[in-house]
Amino acid sequence: MLPVDWLTECVVPRASCDLSEAARQALIVELGSGFFNLGTEWSLFNDQITSLDEIWEFDSPGEYWESFCGSSGIALVRGPKVIAAITCEMN
Repeated sequence: MLPVDWLTECVVPRASCDLSEAARQALIVELGSGFFNLGTEWSLFNDQITSLDEIWEFDSPGEYWESFCGSSGIALVRGPKVIAAITCEMN
């Protein structure tokens, strides 16, 4: 699975007192609206999300892009592990 050191920015934090569940769900719905061309992938990803999970953007290191093995997208993170990912760009 995806290395955690490729994670670049948390776009949906886990549920907490700082963010209501309604606000968190709104972030997830907004994020999902960008995946209309990847509907099946988003559906499988979305089905795995729990209130303890975070959603992060990821980007492989520069040397991967230089060797035509780069990828970026979003990752579902539970605790210290990436449990699912959707690749949005690759070369």
